[in-house]
Amino acid sequence: MANTFLLSYSARAVPRPDSHRRGLAAAPCRRRRWQRVAAAVLGLTLAGAGGSAARAQLPESRDPARLRAGVLLYAAPSIGDSRFAQTVVLLLEHGRNGSMGVVINQPSDTPLRKVLPSVPEARRLEVPVYWGGPVQPEGVTVLLRSPLRVEGARMILPDVYLTTQLEALRSALDDRRPDREIRVYAGYAGWSPGQLEREVRLGAWFLDRADAEFVFTLDPDSLWERVRSIMRRQQAWLAWPAAGVGMRRALTS
Repeated sequence: MANTFLLSYSARAVPRPDSHRRGLAAAPCRRRRWQRVAAAVLGLTLAGAGGSAARAQLPESRDPARLRAGVLLYAAPSIGDSRFAQTVVLLLEHGRNGSMGVVINQPSDTPLRKVLPSVPEARRLEVPVYWGGPVQPEGVTVLLRSPLRVEGARMILPDVYLTTQLEALRSALDDRRPDREIRVYAGYAGWSPGQLEREVRLGAWFLDRADAEFVFTLDPDSLWERVRSIMRRQQAWLAWPAAGVGMRRALTS
């Protein structure tokens, strides 16, 4: 994958916050319930996976053909990798060389000024750096929110730009509200060619649309809860008999 990091920093790696572990410990019954729902959804998907007609009717949340930059990945409650438990990932790159994205719902306890001590504009800020994933934790990725085109940056979504330039970050720290318009992520999530497609087919991730309001929300801890409504929609979709395909199309068009 192309190197999308802004720079490396000399501070210790930003650890993943442990808030997700507290949530898991606090509600084991609820967690088991949603794991059963996830298993049921996966079973329905596998049961209907034979034949091209069935594949053409995959729900959007389970269709690997939808993978592209700007798509959200919600970790399934039953995901096997504990590093990604209750995470939401924004895909930044997806192609024949693999995939990469950043976890957008895990703000850390580490302020930006400690991660980027050489950036004068960051020294006065207490906004948190986000844990972006387990790969290359010494690198940082920067997303900016702007209604106007950001020079030298790549648009991921309308009003959401990925920048790899230090000057763009410094300018943004000076001109924007950092808690609402700037996100700095330490580390990233990466997949080798074909790996993410396989994980989506196996039910490890649910796909959904993203927008700038969602990525830059002031309440990132609540983002993963949306996976429950996605799973309900998918379960209803997959359980609908084939005779209802015409009605299904009419209701969702």
